[in-house]
Amino acid sequence: MTKENKLKLVTEDDPQGGQSGIRRAPQNGEHYTIYPFEERQRLLDSAFETVPRNKRQRGKIAEAQRFRKAQGAYLSARAHFFDIAQESASQLKWWFATTHRVRIHHHLMVNYYLEDRPTPVEELIEKSYCSIRNLHNDLKHAVDLGSIEIDHIEEDKRQRVIYPTRGLIADTDNLFGREKQSEHESDGMFVFWAKQIDKQVGPFCDDNSRYNLDQYHADFKAYNDLVTPHLPDTDRQF
Repeated sequence: MTKENKLKLVTEDDPQGGQSGIRRAPQNGEHYTIYPFEERQRLLDSAFETVPRNKRQRGKIAEAQRFRKAQGAYLSARAHFFDIAQESASQLKWWFATTHRVRIHHHLMVNYYLEDRPTPVEELIEKSYCSIRNLHNDLKHAVDLGSIEIDHIEEDKRQRVIYPTRGLIADTDNLFGREKQSEHESDGMFVFWAKQIDKQVGPFCDDNSRYNLDQYHADFKAYNDLVTPHLPDTDRQF
C-alpha cells in the first residue's frame, strides 16, 4: 500500500476522515488524517504536476492542530509582549519604540541575566545595531531616563561599560513574569503564554499533563515528516 493510500482524507461529507474526536498524533500504526489537495494531480511517473501557487489549495493536517495552536499561542504571547512594553509607566516604551533599541535592550539584558556582566560600549558598536552617532545618542538618553549607568573599568579608563539599573531590570522582569493583580495591569509574557497554552493547546492534549517544548518538538517533527514528501516543488508549509 502506498503512502497516499494510507492517509485518510478529510472530505466535506466526512470532515473528520472517519476519525471524529481524534485530537492526538497517530499511534500504533494509525495514520494521519489530511485534507485533500484537489489541484495536485499525481502523474504516472509518480511526479507531481506543478500548479501555480495562487491556485493551490492549502490543506491542513487534522492531527497537526495541536502544533498549529501551540505556534499561535506563542505568537499571541509575542504580540502581547509588545503591547505591555508600551505601557506608559514602563521605561520599555522608549526602548521598544525602534527596532535597534529593542536589540540593544536585549543585548544588555542577555549579558545581565545569562553572563552576570555589564556590556562594553565597544561590544555594541561592533554589533552595528545602528550608527555610532545614534548609539551614543540613545545611550545618553537611556542614562537620563534612568535605565542604564555607564562607568569606566579599572584596568583601562578608556573603556566604558554599561550597567542596567534596578528600574530597567524590574521593568524587564515584569515584562515576562508579572501576574496581573487588577484589571488595570497586564500579565507578563510568560504568564500570558502559559494561559494561552492551557486555553488553546490544552483541549488537544490526551491527558492532564501540561504541554511543553519537548511535545512541541515532537509535534513539529511529526508534522514535517508527513508534509515533506507531499511538497516536492515548494518549501512552504501548509
